[in-house]
Amino acid sequence: SPDEAVRGAAFAALRQVGVTDVVGFAGLLTNSDREVARLAAELVPLLPEVPDAAIPKFTAALGSGDPPVVAAAAFALGSVGPRAAPAAG
Repeated sequence: SPDEAVRGAAFAALRQVGVTDVVGFAGLLTNSDREVARLAAELVPLLPEVPDAAIPKFTAALGSGDPPVVAAAAFALGSVGPRAAPAAG
């Protein structure tokens, strides 16, 4: 569908230029459209850093129930190190 093509192009562009708004991007992991969440999950390892403001969004994504999304959120939180301790609950 045209929406899928546009979505694919948008994520391909993000893959090329990088994510500059990590906090906003992290919210995509809990998007109601599972394909959007999964595409975002694929880009998490490419994030330059995870700011403190993004930690709650990655923590929320741990509860998504979608294994690729949960794994990506855990990866992001793991890259934060001790600053992510509140996510461990």
